[in-house]
Amino acid sequence: MPALIDACERGLHRRRGTLLAAGGVALAAALALLWTRGEPPPPQLCRDDPSLLTGVWDGEAARALRQGFHASNLPFATPIAATTVAALDAWAARWHGERRAACEATRVYGHQTEAELARRTACLDDRRAALRERVRLLQTGERDVVEAAVAIAHDLPEPAACRDPAALAQAGDGDDDDARRGRAEVDRAAALVQAGRFAAAETAADSAGATARVRGWHALAAAAQRVVGEARQGLADAARAEEAWYQSLWAAEAARDDRAATRAWLGLAALLADDLARPDEARRAVAHARAAFARAGDDALLGAELELAAALAERSSGDFQGANARLREAVAALTQHAEPADPRLLTALRQYGRSFFDLGEHEAAVAEYRRALALAEQHLGADHPAVADLANNLGTSLLDLRDVAGAEAALRRALAIDLRVHGPLHLSTAAAFGNLANFEMVRGDFARAEQAFRATLQIYTRQAKPHPDAAKVAYNLSSLLINSQRAAEALTQLQWALQLQRATLGEDHPDTGAYLTGVGIAFTELKRPAEAVAPLEQAVALFERRPRDARYLAAARNELARALWDGGGDKARARSLAEQAAATFRESSGSEHMLAQTETWLAAHPLPPRRG
Repeated sequence: MPALIDACERGLHRRRGTLLAAGGVALAAALALLWTRGEPPPPQLCRDDPSLLTGVWDGEAARALRQGFHASNLPFATPIAATTVAALDAWAARWHGERRAACEATRVYGHQTEAELARRTACLDDRRAALRERVRLLQTGERDVVEAAVAIAHDLPEPAACRDPAALAQAGDGDDDDARRGRAEVDRAAALVQAGRFAAAETAADSAGATARVRGWHALAAAAQRVVGEARQGLADAARAEEAWYQSLWAAEAARDDRAATRAWLGLAALLADDLARPDEARRAVAHARAAFARAGDDALLGAELELAAALAERSSGDFQGANARLREAVAALTQHAEPADPRLLTALRQYGRSFFDLGEHEAAVAEYRRALALAEQHLGADHPAVADLANNLGTSLLDLRDVAGAEAALRRALAIDLRVHGPLHLSTAAAFGNLANFEMVRGDFARAEQAFRATLQIYTRQAKPHPDAAKVAYNLSSLLINSQRAAEALTQLQWALQLQRATLGEDHPDTGAYLTGVGIAFTELKRPAEAVAPLEQAVALFERRPRDARYLAAARNELARALWDGGGDKARARSLAEQAAATFRESSGSEHMLAQTETWLAAHPLPPRRG
């Protein structure tokens, strides 16, 4: 080798006009020639070590996962096993790549200290522990785990985050056994949330979070309380979920972890928009999330989650155009940056379809639902419950396009999947029955619709805990009964629905206004307009105080106008209410029928001329 270097040096001195790079090329070629003559290559400082994931995720672990899924006897077990294994393989490859990059940063390039390498390695060790917990859960092959397997795999914390100082701080929350156990417990609880085991997840994450707060491990406390918030939302405990999200936010700020703070604000925004129906606060939470996200730096997938939460806040406030725009951005980002099987992409497509449905653009809604359906069938299997959910949405949109045959095929497919996977008493089956009942009512077969509505209510009333969706079904059944000139029965259903709504979602929830409006309509149909006034006044006041979709307020005002007029009330106010309703209907897409009815009523009910 010294002789070779001397020869290269002499060559360079003889040709001083030659670029230095040429010497490097000659030297590389010479070294390559030596290696081809049987000399061993120089040692590589940072090589992938497959043994680092042995027993965690390897060929044997993958076989055990497939066997567990097969033993579940679920009709979608085989395709979802393939998708899950592929997701875990890809994650493992990224983990090895981050381990190698961490080593090279110190040992090859020298721009990272040994202490920084140790912190990155500790962070990656935590990620490996998270993988171990997920794989163990998946290998059980339990039905709820298999159904949620793709979400469980994709919810793994990303290895690339171990470059982030905030993630390193979490690994630095504690290096003793208690800290490591706490981080593993929180990750296991996060997987349980994906599987729908909310009570177990809440207990585990709350315990780990309590220890973290006592020990001053802020990053771990933020992660734990985020899981507690998600679990409580799953348990329909919105008030306590809100407190957990704030606890997560404060801990994230104490840890100076802007990504965790962004996620906490996003969780709050979704809770405020959907469960608590406080759209103004939801929008403020989104604004806080944007500020934290700007500090956190570029993260396309987190940015897409931000747009999803923003869309929920916009829809909750009745801004369907704004929600559609936010969802368009989310779908574009996820299509570009997420894996095709990533559940976030499926969620975004489903919500994007719904945003078109809300705007009355049913053809666009159908297109997005079909796109999402094809993705779900490819990665989850044709019999997965997510396919049933999308088939339900597709059927509803097709019905609005008057494609009766297509709607019926989609809705019956959804019901068949839910019956096959969940059985006749599951909440998903209840939702499928309810959608089919709506279809039968639109088609005009009131007898079959009523039968399906009552089957749905029977499932809901058998649940251990009252479910708020039961109130919606009773409301829809009452509409059928009113159209069948059975207003007394409708009133009974509506009063029961109102009581259930108040018990499950609270006195001040905007949806309560819809049930109050229904009660008023039933009294009007029974020729008891004076009794209709009180619930309709409450509905108008509630919608004015807690605005959501402006059409609900317009409908309540319209019905109150009729009740006041027919009940001998203030006729001038009645006309004013009807005129306000008409103005709203003019500005709202899909409200042409309501506008025509209101204008017809106004034309038929002029105020008497003033005397004198």
